[in-house]
Amino acid sequence: MKVRNRENLLLQAIWGGAFNAYIVFAIPYLVRLGASITLISIYVAMTSLGQLVIGPIVIIHLQGSIHKKKWLVIGGILSRVGVFIAAFAPLFGSQKAAFAAGVFIIFAVPNIVFGALWTPVPGLTIERDEQPKIISNRIRLANAGAMGANIFFAVGMFLLPFPKNFIYVFTVSAVLGVMEIITISRIHVYDMAEEEREPFFSKFKGLELSKEKDYLIFIVGVGMAIAAVSIASPLQSVYFLQELKLSDRWLSMWAVLLNFGAVVGITLWKQVQKRVGSYAIFSSTIILASFYFLIIATLPNKYLLLVGVLYAGIINSGTDLGITMSLYRLGSEERRDLLINIYIGVALGIAFVAAFFLNFFTDRFALTTIFLASFAIRFVIAFFFRLPSMRARFADSLDANVVRAREATSNA
Repeated sequence: MKVRNRENLLLQAIWGGAFNAYIVFAIPYLVRLGASITLISIYVAMTSLGQLVIGPIVIIHLQGSIHKKKWLVIGGILSRVGVFIAAFAPLFGSQKAAFAAGVFIIFAVPNIVFGALWTPVPGLTIERDEQPKIISNRIRLANAGAMGANIFFAVGMFLLPFPKNFIYVFTVSAVLGVMEIITISRIHVYDMAEEEREPFFSKFKGLELSKEKDYLIFIVGVGMAIAAVSIASPLQSVYFLQELKLSDRWLSMWAVLLNFGAVVGITLWKQVQKRVGSYAIFSSTIILASFYFLIIATLPNKYLLLVGVLYAGIINSGTDLGITMSLYRLGSEERRDLLINIYIGVALGIAFVAAFFLNFFTDRFALTTIFLASFAIRFVIAFFFRLPSMRARFADSLDANVVRAREATSNA
C-alpha cells in the first residue's frame, strides 16, 4: 500500500502541475478579453476571499466525515469543468471579460473544497524520514508536468489566433485536471474511515500556541514576504501585454521557461539539501527571489526578461521546498490539517486585502515603480529568516538529520 501510495503521489504531482499551469494564463486571458484593473482586482479578491472563508468551513464539516475523499474528488472534478467553461467567454460579446471572471470566481468554490481536503494529504501519507526526498521529487515532477503542459500550450499559442489559443489552453487544462483527480482517487489516506474523528473546533480549542510557536513565527515571516509581492504579482500580465506589447506567443515561452527553471532548480536543490538542509536553501533563496521584480523593472528587453524568468524558476523552487517542508515538519502532528489551513488563510487573506489596493497604486504609480518597491520591501523582509535566532530555531526542526551530522563531525 505504501509503495502504491508513493507512486500515485508522484503521478499526481505530474498531473497536478500540468493542470495548474493554466493559472498563469488566467489574468492574461482577462486582459485579452478587455478586463479593467478593477475587474482583475475583483477576480483576485473574490477567489482569495472564497478560499479564506470556505476552506475552514470545509475542514470544520468534513474533517470527521467518512465521505471526505468523495467530496475531495467531486470538488476536483467540478473545478476542472469550470476551467473548460471559462474557455467560451468570447461568445458573450461585450460581457465576455465579466463572464470569464465570474466563471473563475464561481468554480473557485469547488476547487477550494478540493484544496482544503487535499493539501494535508501528502504529509499524512509520507513517512517522516521519506519526506525530504519525496517532497523534493513532487516539486520537481509538478514543475515538469507544468513545463510539459506549457509546451502543449505553446503549440496552440503559436498556431492559433486569439481567442482560439486560449480555448485550446483551457480545454487541455481541464483534461489534465481530470487525469489528476483519477490519480488522487487511487490514493489511500491511512485510516480515513476508521480514524478518531475529532471535531475541527475541538482541535482549534485545544491548540496551544506555545507548542506551535515555531510554526506560527515561520508563517508570520512568510506572510510578510507574500505581502511584499501581493500587489506586483497580479500586475505582471498587464505590464507584459499592455505596456510592453508582448504577444501571447512570448507569454507561452515565459511560462515554459518558468517551469523549466523550477525543474532545473529543484534538481539542484535536492542535491544541496543533503549537505546543508532545507532551511539553509530556503533562507537564501527567499532573498534571491526578490530580485525577480527588479529584473522586470530594469530589463524591458523581451529576451532578457525570459532569462529573468528562468532565474526566477530556479530560485523559487528552493523557496517552495523550504515552505513545503515547514508545513509538514513544524508544529504538532495531530494539528497538521489545522496548521496548514492557517497558512493557507494567511496567504489568501493577504491576497484578498491586496486586491483592493490594485487600483489605488496603479492610479498613482507606474508599474515599474510598483515592481521596484516590491523588490526593495521583500529583499529587506527576507533577511528575517537569516537572523541567527531564526536560523537556529527552524534549521533544528526542519533538518534534524543535518544537525546531527554536523554535531557528529564536530565531535570527531
